[in-house]
Amino acid sequence: MYIATSLGNIQLWDLRTPQKFVVQFTEKKEEGSSNDLKTLACFNASANNRLLTAGTELYKGEAFILFWDIRNTTLMGGYWESHTDDVTQVVFDPNDADKLMSGSVDGLINVYDVKHTNEDDALMDSFNTESSVEQLCWYSNKGKDFISCITHTADVQLWSPDDAEPYAHFRRSDITKAMKVF
Repeated sequence: MYIATSLGNIQLWDLRTPQKFVVQFTEKKEEGSSNDLKTLACFNASANNRLLTAGTELYKGEAFILFWDIRNTTLMGGYWESHTDDVTQVVFDPNDADKLMSGSVDGLINVYDVKHTNEDDALMDSFNTESSVEQLCWYSNKGKDFISCITHTADVQLWSPDDAEPYAHFRRSDITKAMKVF
């Protein structure tokens, strides 16, 4: 089981031996740098368990998406130009271990091909929810991938990667009104 700590790292625990974590993923601090680590807001492991990624709160004006190789706990690098506020979600596509989406308080949903180390090359799509992103999920229908988003205002948006606008948007007020019928 993976657990993010308040100390800015992610630990892998074996529940059969709960006395100590098995491995720890953390940033390697450069010599002479301060000891403060970025605050992790979310994390996710790829379906093939090769990559671990974490989104951070703003750190010195930048929001980071960090990547570790799970096999040897090495911090591989990160992206920090695609979001301008806290990263609230990072979610690997369950059917494509190289596809990652991120959501942020800045309202953007970004989709990356993480085979690319350069962020500009990796960024495949960017969608503007015009709200703060709370939760993201990949889903498939008839062999096509889609994205669902719940905003911090409890609106639900459904996106097709082929379109610049959501194909469905359910406002919180409409959802609660529909639920009162039952």
